[in-house]
Amino acid sequence: MLNKVWWAIVLCILLSLSASVYSFVLPPLVQQLQLNRELDEAKQERTRLQTEISQINADIESLTSGEGLRRAARCYAQFVEPGEEVYAVAGLSGCANIELAD
Repeated sequence: MLNKVWWAIVLCILLSLSASVYSFVLPPLVQQLQLNRELDEAKQERTRLQTEISQINADIESLTSGEGLRRAARCYAQFVEPGEEVYAVAGLSGCANIELAD
């Protein structure tokens, strides 16, 4: 009889310990996994944004260079070099993708 009581006590202690482990260890572990996943997503977003920033900076550089300003003036401000002829095409706005002669 004492042996059965002893095992019942041991079983209750083990159940209490497992409940403690479940309630005190598992939530922080799940939270850490969630934070790791969010960190990975943030790193990927950072890489994507850095690539986008690099592209925007390259676009700015090309548009503000001498040739970029000349092209923008010719396409959008009707800048014409002496001796050039300009043709307007109905329905088109902006600039055609052409190579400019130096």
